[in-house]
Amino acid sequence: MKRMAALIMVIAILIFSCTVTASAALIGGEGGYYYSLKSNRTATLEEYHGSAKELTIPSSVYSYRVTSIAENLFSNNTNIETVDIPSSVQSMGSYVFYGCKNLQSVTLPSSITQIKAAAFYGCTNLKEIHIPSSVTSIAANAFGGCDVKIVGDVGSYAEQYAQDRGLEFEEYVEPEPEPEPEPETDSDTNSDEPTTSDTDTSSDSEKPADSEIDTNIDSEKPADSEIDTSSDSEK
Repeated sequence: MKRMAALIMVIAILIFSCTVTASAALIGGEGGYYYSLKSNRTATLEEYHGSAKELTIPSSVYSYRVTSIAENLFSNNTNIETVDIPSSVQSMGSYVFYGCKNLQSVTLPSSITQIKAAAFYGCTNLKEIHIPSSVTSIAANAFGGCDVKIVGDVGSYAEQYAQDRGLEFEEYVEPEPEPEPEPETDSDTNSDEPTTSDTDTSSDSEKPADSEIDTNIDSEKPADSEIDTSSDSEK
């Protein structure tokens, strides 16, 4: 009996040690993300300790490529509103966004092939999601409790899933690229140069007009009739 109790104690200690070791092996990154690093230079996003509303999951950490997201990672996180998942991620665990009731937008990359059990269960504000044609498996309760519109390619698994679950489906249309900015013209590049009306013409404007020239010198000269000729008349 004592031997059995000792064996149970040893097993319990080993389990506890493994748990602590696994937890200690997590590597923290920017934004409150914690990862486990694999020998093949890939990483799994294991924990999140942030409070951001808009999340952009990193595609790499310490030169390790982030290829998977652990299950339950964001469960019941009521802060999250938008999530952008990079193309490096190939798999997401079950319940990954379970109960994220304020989640409104998710960007799924074409590298994802499965949407597992209850992945978006209870995401009541998720009204629309684009599911790429790479996805070939979606759990029956993946969108449980959601009135979500599935957007995808015609003839894809996503369309069939929407029909089977009575969900609205809409064909995905590739967004048009934003127009490139027009090159600057000479009028744009020279817009800071002063125009003729802006140039300093003070030197010219300060010159008096001909009508304003002082002619007092001539006007003060006596007319011939006013010249004093008295000296001649007295002769």
